[in-house]
Parts: sequence; C-alpha cells; structure tokens
Amino acid sequence: MKILKERGITLVALVITIIVLLILAGVTLSLVLGDNGVVTKADEAKTTSNQKEVEEQLKLKVQEYLANNDGEFNRAGFLSTLTEFTNNGDNTVTKDGVTLSIGTKGEIAIVNNNSNEYGTLTTTIDISENRDTSVILDYYEDSKTAVISGSGTIGQMYGNFALMGVDIDRIFSDQDYVQEFTSTHQGANGKWNLDYPAETLIFNNSTISYNAFGSCDSIKNIEFSNDVTTIENDAFIYCDSLTSVSIPNSVTSIGRHAFCGCNVLTEIYLTENIETIGEEAFYMNATVTTIYCQTQSVADLVNASGIASKTTIIVDPSKF
Repeated sequence: MKILKERGITLVALVITIIVLLILAGVTLSLVLGDNGVVTKADEAKTTSNQKEVEEQLKLKVQEYLANNDGEFNRAGFLSTLTEFTNNGDNTVTKDGVTLSIGTKGEIAIVNNNSNEYGTLTTTIDISENRDTSVILDYYEDSKTAVISGSGTIGQMYGNFALMGVDIDRIFSDQDYVQEFTSTHQGANGKWNLDYPAETLIFNNSTISYNAFGSCDSIKNIEFSNDVTTIENDAFIYCDSLTSVSIPNSVTSIGRHAFCGCNVLTEIYLTENIETIGEEAFYMNATVTTIYCQTQSVADLVNASGIASKTTIIVDPSKF
C-alpha cells in the first residue's frame, strides 16, 4: 500500500510538472512570437531602420538638387532626376518597398502604405495653410475615407482641392492650370467633381479651418476626435450629402455658416462645452432637422444664431 501511495503521489507530481512546463512553453512562445514578441519587435525595428535609411537617401538627393540649382526647388524637375527611385506619379516615390511623399519645397515624409481599418492608403496630400506638411490628408479609396491629421491650420479650400486631386500650389501660381481644373471639376450648382470622393471624413487635428471642405457633395459622415477644438466659418457649408453630425466635448467654438446649407442634415448633437456658435451655423431650409443639445445654455446659443422654421431644438442630456 505504501508503494502504491508513493507511486500515486509521484504520478500526480509528474502531471503537475507537465502542466507547469506546458504553461511556461506557452508563455515563452508568446514572448517570442506574439504581437509584442521578440521576433515581431525585431521585424518592426528592421522595417523602421529600412524606412529611415531610404528617407535619408532621398533627403540627400534634395540637398544635392538644391546645391545644383542655386537653392531653388522645382518638384517636377527634382522628380526627373531620381533614377534610383520609382516615380508613382502622385508626388510620391518608392524604393525598397518604402514610399515617400515630396512636398513643394522638398519636404520628405514616409507614406505608410500598410493596410489598416480603412483599407489601403491611396494617396497622401499636404493640406496645410503654410505648405509645411503640418496637416496631412490620407485618402483610402477602398472605404472612401479621408483621415486628416496634424497640428497646423488647413488652408482655405485645401480640403476641397485635395479631394479634387489637383496640385494645390499650382492653383495660386498658374492661371492656365486654374482654368483647366475649374473646367474639369466645376459641376452644377457650384459643386465640385472629386477625383477622391470621400464619403467619410475623420479629423484628428485641432482646427477645421475656414471653408476647408465646403461644397463637397460626396461627404456623408464626419467623425471628430477629441483633438478638435474649433470649427471655423463655412467649414462644411453646402455639403449636401451629410446626414448626421455629433460634435465632441472638445469643441468649444463653431463658426458662422459652418454647416449652413447641408440640406439633408437631419440630426445634430451639441455637447455642453460649446461656448460660441456663429450666425446661421446650422441654417438648413430644405429638410426637417433636429438639434439635440446637452444643456439649455447651448440650446440658447443655437436659437440666437438663427435657424430655419423646419428646425427643432431639443434639450436632452440622455442623448449624450
């Protein structure tokens, strides 16, 4: 009996040891092969190193070009000199699997071509007011989504220009080009024909500038991150496909005519942190619109701004 008992204890100990070893093996495999494992991190580091190396090579090419051209940068001329890079035809180039965008002044930025929740990146466009890549629009054709990121200011109509697929800098320097793009992109009733017909705009920057996306007929949805604090005058005026807007807690100011003329906009949600609303910011006269306000003080701001007869203001904290 004593021998059987000892054998039983030994067998239990063996089973426990095997279970512990299996657990440890699983943990080890996870540390090595998991999403945050050694192998994954090593691959990410290798990719980052490769990207930086190609980026530095292109920056050196820019410096060489400037040295040979008295400090003057011409993007088309520069692109024609790049024999070691593949010209993608959209002011980006690729080498060794790394794609980089080239700004009008020779600014270089790595374009992330990996697929993500929006699909595969189609193009990256500088829409910053100072043309310094401080605000970037990434367009994903798969999902018809445009993601706006950065800390700078969007130039007037630069969002429109980006979605039209035109060269923003030439708009202000080449009169023939202005006539060409106007005849190509000016549709009926002042609407724009878009090469990049975004249906969803996602904002990760702080300020949506004056008339940044006015008259963009394709836009149906707008998503604001909590980085957005200001929506300026005419920002989305006459966006005739926009149906619903929820303003996040971070927004404190909405400018004059910001959503004026968005004539299928039926629901608007305004949080308690809004301090100013400009004249006729939500004036829609072609549809029945309900504006839900978190507090009475915000409702008073909406009413004072001027609304159409078909618009109803409802104070309902439960909606937020």
